[in-house]
Formats: sequence, C-alpha cells, structure tokens
Amino acid sequence: MSFTFADLMTPEGQSVIAARLLANLQAAGQPTASWAPSGIGGVENLRVDLVAGGLAELMAKRVAAMVNGRLLPLATDTPENGYWLTYLGKKFYGLDKRLGSKTIQNVALYTPAGSAPVSATFEAGDLVVKSQATGNEYRNIDGGTFTAANTWLNYPLILDPAVDNPLMLRFQAEVAGSRFSDGDTTVTTMVTAPAGIRCINIRPTDFTDMRHAGLSSGSMTGKWANPSIPPAASSFRALIVDDGDIGTASFNYSLDGGSTWSPGGAVTAGALSVAGMVISFVGGGASPNFVAGDILTILVQSAILQRGSDAETDDAFRARCASRWPALSLTPVKGTIELWAKQASEEVAKVVSDADPNTPGGILVTIASSTGPASAQAVVDVEDYISARLQGFQGVGAPASPAVPNSTSPQETVAVQSAGKFRITPSGVAYVPRAKFAAVQAGADTAWNAYLASLPLGGQPGATVENAELVDILADLGAIDVRVLLNGLLSDQTIPAGLAAVPADGSSLLANLYWVPV
Repeated sequence: MSFTFADLMTPEGQSVIAARLLANLQAAGQPTASWAPSGIGGVENLRVDLVAGGLAELMAKRVAAMVNGRLLPLATDTPENGYWLTYLGKKFYGLDKRLGSKTIQNVALYTPAGSAPVSATFEAGDLVVKSQATGNEYRNIDGGTFTAANTWLNYPLILDPAVDNPLMLRFQAEVAGSRFSDGDTTVTTMVTAPAGIRCINIRPTDFTDMRHAGLSSGSMTGKWANPSIPPAASSFRALIVDDGDIGTASFNYSLDGGSTWSPGGAVTAGALSVAGMVISFVGGGASPNFVAGDILTILVQSAILQRGSDAETDDAFRARCASRWPALSLTPVKGTIELWAKQASEEVAKVVSDADPNTPGGILVTIASSTGPASAQAVVDVEDYISARLQGFQGVGAPASPAVPNSTSPQETVAVQSAGKFRITPSGVAYVPRAKFAAVQAGADTAWNAYLASLPLGGQPGATVENAELVDILADLGAIDVRVLLNGLLSDQTIPAGLAAVPADGSSLLANLYWVPV
C-alpha cells in the first residue's frame, strides 16, 4: 500500500490500522472473514486490535508529528511526540526557542532612623525577599556588606542621597516567568535576613546614564520632579538644533522616543521641568559643546532591571522563524527589525517599527514585554543591537544618490522606546455552577492575562481588547452566564498606538467581578 504526503500528515486511528492489518492478513491467505469479533471473545481479532491500538497510541501520532515537523506552520513541540518545532527552528532557521527568563529587581536594604546598627556580610544567594501581595520571592545575585551607615532616615517619603544610604543589591526571581512583575515599592518582606534589616524594591537611579548619538561633548542629566510619582513618559530625548555651548545652543525634545518633537529653546544650565521630569544640561569639552543633529537620551528607571518572560509559545517561535526570510534582504525591513529586537533581548515579546518622519534614514521602534512595558535595559540592548547591524546595511555601502552629485544615501539610524500601558479594568458579574466555582476562579486570571499578552501593540491590526473574548474565557472555564464591562463600557477597547494592553494596577477578575454560585 502506498501513502501520500497528505496521508502521513494525519495520525491514523486504531480502526484504520486494524482494517489495513486485516486486509494484509487476508491477502496472505488468512480466513479473516470467519474470525469472531473481539467483543465476543474472538482471539484472532483481539490480537489484531491489540496491535492496532498499540500502533495508534505509540507510533501514529509520532509519525504525523515527524512529517509535520518539516513544515513551519505545522511543526509542534510535545513531550509525547517530540520537539520538532525546536529542531526545525535550530536546524533550518538558526534560532533557539526561548525557555523563559527570570525577572531581576533592584532592592534597597536599610535600617530606619533610630534603629540599632546592624553589620552583616552577604554572599550571593543568602537573602530572599518577598511581595506579600503576590507571594513572589526573589533571591540576591549580588554579594555585599551591610553596615551601620546603610540607613534610610526619611523612609518611606523620600530617598535623599545626601543623608540616606541603603545597600542596593540585585535580586532575581526564584523561577522564570512573566508573573514576577512586582512594581516599585511592593517587595517589602525579608524572608531571610539578620534582625533589623528591612527591604524595598526601588529604582537604583531616577534615569539611566545619558546615551549619546553624535559628536557633542556636553551632556544631560535628569531627575523626577516628584520622587514618589514616575514621569508620564519613559524617556527624554534632546535633539540639538543649533551648534553652541551652554546659553547659545538650542534644542528640541521628544517624550515619545523621537516620533514627535517640541521646541525646547536654548540649552541652559538651569533646570527644565516637563512631564514630571527635571532636565539639566552640562557643558564641557571642545567648543561647541553641543553639535547640531546630535541626540542626547535618558531613560526612566524602575526597580525592575530585567522583566522575566515565559517560555516561548509555538506560535511566537514560528513568527520569529518566519522573520528570517525578510532578514535576508540587504535593506532592513520590518521583519528584520522585529527579528533583531527579539534577538537583542529575551524580554521583548512585541515590536512595532516605522520610518522616522523627522530623520532621513531613521527608524522608530517600540518594544514591549509580555507584561507591558520593557525595562530600560531592554531598550538599551535593542537600540545597540539594531544600530550595530544598520551600519552600512550590514556591510553594504550606502548607494550614491542619482539626483545629487557626489552624495550618498543617509546612514540608517534607530531610536527605540518602551511601550506604555493601556490599562484594562474588567467589571461585571459571572454566574458559575457551585461544583466548578473554585476551578473557574482559579483559571480566570491566568487565561485573561494570557489573552491580553497575546494582543499586538496599539496601532497594529487586531489591537483591540474584545468584550466577547472575556465572556468566552469564562464560559470555556465553566461559567454559565457572564455580563462584563471593560473600563466601564460594553464596547470593545481599541488599544492606542504605542501602548500595550495590561490589567489595570491592582485589578483582577477574581477581585473585580461579582461571582455568583448557582
């Protein structure tokens, strides 16, 4: 009997295999027509059914998985039938499927004013801290020595570098996964520590060190206008418009990663207050300190230094493999940029890129993690990774312009920013059978958060949070009637450009819905 490729792609069931075995036995001269059915004790048919059942259970699905494993849209990973998608991605696309990564938090250790002095030395792994709200635990990956000087006199109101000196250490989540996304000031419980030491996860600095594109020798610094309230934007970029030093140079600024620019006026030594930030310029070096066309950038910091990610899904890995084909082009295209962004940081789950309308040859990229915003470090890593690969189109020189003698096309550049949050607050009522009450509640938030994480960034096709999807999620879990609102509305919620859909701070289906057992 011959098989087509289509035949091999579909697992055969026990009855199909048994029929083929009987046909082969009959062709070999066995009197299969006279054999009693196995259901009434026919020994011959019973043996055929046993063999057919074993083949169907142990081999048929594996054969189909092996055949489909040669095709990117159909290849899958399962412990029962093999990790064919992982094999295909590695062998033919040169990509490794992500296993998940761990969140890293910056944690301050301190003693409050009036406490007895404490001295202790910690090795990596000695300390465990915890969020009481989520139960998430983190273990230190830095060693350090705690002394009587590590106090926080003004806790919890303000951290004043002039008088406060907490010991800052990096703590890593105990296991990989995106659920370790505890926000600033929420990790406050010491699980293991000498008596007297307290902890809180806070940003190590208000902003990252300045990033500089160009020849300027001057620099820029920033701080939060209110130490307790994060700025509305995730970055501040200054574009030098006119050459000069402090007082003579001028600049424009952007709060959206370079998409739009506003006049900033003269570069002065004084402080510029904008969008919850206080920005200052510092001169120095050869004159002019600030050169027209240069861009100075600082990124808003948070306690999360690296956002953890879940293991990559089959669909996400297929999409990343598919980006290999446009990446073969000498000219970077959207698929190339997306592939590079995800290669630069395991944290990156979503990418949007577009041409920079303000800069010839410029590319604007927005990235997000599976829990919404990306960390400042991920933005830095992606920008550096893409910039390095844009140099001369991966080694191909920029072509001469046919319209302008002795000129070449502008070198491509990239500006990367983190997506913001589009907060979704569900409300309403869910009617659930008593027998399924605990199971439905246990699975609701996991399924809802996974749905939000699967949505594209705002501005892309399909970037809509659908009311019906929440109803379906609860119905699939076992609810018999669901009436819900999203952000207080019956209508679907369109995700604005540059934002990622996330549960509103402190919200959950368990807490926000009214659950009725029936």
